[in-house]
Amino acid sequence: RQKAAAALSTLEFWRQQSRRKPLSELLWRIYESTSLLAFVSALPNGRQRRANLLKLHDRAIQYESFADPGQSRSVSGFAAFLEKLLEQETDWAPAQPDNFAENAVRIMSVHKSKGLEFPVVILAELNWRMRKQDSGGPCLVNATMLGLELVDPQRGLRITTPIHQLIGMEKRRASLAEEMRILYVAMTRARDRLILTASTQLSRCRERIERCREFQTLPEWELLDATCHLDWLLTALAQSQALHCVCSAGQSTCALDELFSVCSHDKTQLNQLSDTIRRQKQLRCRSVAPVSSQCSNPQNRQLFEQIVNLLNWQYPEEALTRLPGKFSVTGLTHRDDEFSRPQLDDLFASPQPRNTAGNPRAEALARGHATHLVFEHLPLTSIPDRAIVLQTIEKLVNSGRLTYAQSQAIDIETIISFFQTPAGDLAIQNAERVYREWPFTIALPVSELGLSCPDDFVVVQGVIDLLIPTDDGLVLVDFKTDKITENKIESRTARYQPQLALYARAAQTILKIPASAGYLYFLHPRILQPVEISHLNLHSALLSDKAS
Repeated sequence: RQKAAAALSTLEFWRQQSRRKPLSELLWRIYESTSLLAFVSALPNGRQRRANLLKLHDRAIQYESFADPGQSRSVSGFAAFLEKLLEQETDWAPAQPDNFAENAVRIMSVHKSKGLEFPVVILAELNWRMRKQDSGGPCLVNATMLGLELVDPQRGLRITTPIHQLIGMEKRRASLAEEMRILYVAMTRARDRLILTASTQLSRCRERIERCREFQTLPEWELLDATCHLDWLLTALAQSQALHCVCSAGQSTCALDELFSVCSHDKTQLNQLSDTIRRQKQLRCRSVAPVSSQCSNPQNRQLFEQIVNLLNWQYPEEALTRLPGKFSVTGLTHRDDEFSRPQLDDLFASPQPRNTAGNPRAEALARGHATHLVFEHLPLTSIPDRAIVLQTIEKLVNSGRLTYAQSQAIDIETIISFFQTPAGDLAIQNAERVYREWPFTIALPVSELGLSCPDDFVVVQGVIDLLIPTDDGLVLVDFKTDKITENKIESRTARYQPQLALYARAAQTILKIPASAGYLYFLHPRILQPVEISHLNLHSALLSDKAS
């Protein structure tokens, strides 16, 4: 908080100074007060960064000399001045640093290299897969159309439509066009020599070259079929004799002229090269003598100690930086439920018709979601029987809350069995007061996590499946759809106890009613298990699962 307050105070001071001081003077005072020039000089490519900042200051002086006497020389006006220079492409080349080191190796992304030129360029990792963004998913949009996939809830199928396919193809082409522009920029940065490297199976290169050698012109489908930049290069150079000698004839090196050559290195050669580089690094480290902290000049010694203290400084509240500001207790509590496990395999599903039948994880997801919906909407005016449960399921299907396939996965007998337990009986007796799927948000002090930060807190959110206010206090029930055996009930109860105790803490804090009992109801094998909720270990409830 103090750091944020200091930053806001500094910004307000600079905002006031911008109305009183010339822009160039304000910019230079910011440089001096923040030691910005020294800071950027210590960063990679520091000379270039420092030169750019000095050039920005020169532009501020230029702006003040160009501006009309009656015109406001504000920061916004200076920004507009820079934008106008950028639009007109007037002298907007990067600043040249003093004693610019031409004989140096610079590592940068392709985007940062735009507009620059180097004697030698090494373009590495051409085998990395190109990004294919926004070309899949159930809903695709372009400037004029909206493409949706059709869903058949009865059969659990997802079918693509012609418009969906068309928009997906357009987005795929646009994505590949951008990748081709990136490759063009990268390959045109070299002035004297361009070195392209990639790591892939030689047989894969041979297959693509042999296929493309038969074409007089490059077919469009070959370009669209590419998965990496190397595929494009192999397709374009398929007619090259040097490439054919290395990939098909088995030669390690082939250079038929001075302009183009191809080299192939096997795994053994690469390992030997890596060992050589590693040994050279070790020898270099041994040859560097350690800097002595003993300085003859007292002033230098004091400066040296200040630098060492700054480098060794550690943030006193480092533990808070690793602590999330908000926890979802529902996610922690249900992380072992079958219905809550994410379907990561389906995130990038094929647009072809897909049937979830036979997928146990998808079936568990649907069954758990459907079961909780039935518990939430089941009328409690009387003890529910099979007819009432079926009627509730039918209403949920008709309203679109459940699909027909999900409704068929519900185990009705496990739901009926709950209302034959003491907790189910309490729910019927207090039907007008029960809370179902009750969301809560509560702030808890960080000090309860064992951290010495009395003024800080964490926000905890969750959803209680069933909360029953009684004359003796609150009764909490959490439904579990895990398919487990009776011999695992004790271990699962011990795992869920911290989270259920946290539920009780939140409920009694918000409702101002003490919590008297807590239960876990395992639908399989239909067991109501009491849980100790009076003891809450906040560290175990929030951090044990995060660490495991």
